[in-house]
Amino acid sequence: MLSTTTADSPIQVLLVDDDPRLRTLLQDELEDEGYQVSTAADAAGAWDQLNHCSPPDLLVLDWSLPDGSGPEVCQRMREAGITVPVLMLTGHDDVTDRVLALDAGVDDYLVKPFSVEELLARLRALQRRRWEAEPVEPDQLLQLAGLELNLTAGSASLDGTPLPLLQKEFELLQALMRVDQQACGQADLLAAVWGLAEFDGHALLEVYAESLQGKLRTSQGALQIEACGDGAWRLARRVLAP
Repeated sequence: MLSTTTADSPIQVLLVDDDPRLRTLLQDELEDEGYQVSTAADAAGAWDQLNHCSPPDLLVLDWSLPDGSGPEVCQRMREAGITVPVLMLTGHDDVTDRVLALDAGVDDYLVKPFSVEELLARLRALQRRRWEAEPVEPDQLLQLAGLELNLTAGSASLDGTPLPLLQKEFELLQALMRVDQQACGQADLLAAVWGLAEFDGHALLEVYAESLQGKLRTSQGALQIEACGDGAWRLARRVLAP
């Protein structure tokens, strides 16, 4: 089981939710698992802790706050260079809202109602990806049809032009490029990107794939992302009109 301590210190979690009952419940559950938890009830409180306390290792952030929204908080964090992994708790389950959260820099989201077990699993996945990432060789590159991923720098380019990607978009594209235009199954993609192969993540994959597809289309590259049925996806060469 993944430890909830790093070195001699427990993993620090900042929990931001305006519902006092849910906040207390989640704090108790997380502390029972060995996390050290600080809380805030609104965006101002969250921002105060992010700026004036030691930064947390993980952030659990509710979408709806009395003085703003979770995506607004997350976007402000990313603009300030705060890279803490964010798990968004939300009752918003349509594609437009999910894309909004992902574009704001949210790493993962969990739709209410949810089980505590799934919340803990998602936090473990975020933790695992942050502290147990496989090292890569300097200047290790993946290249396909003008698309290039620099795994060392964590950057992407298309026909020599920088391609701005969210972290999860980068990891999804990496997983698809590694199979070289072959279909990659849902379980394999969830395991590679989120470490969550045991969950039904069809909607999660769809949101990221559609967001990534939009960026590839806007950049007018030779590749597109295709759904292959049964939750599988692949990179394919775009068929251009004569």
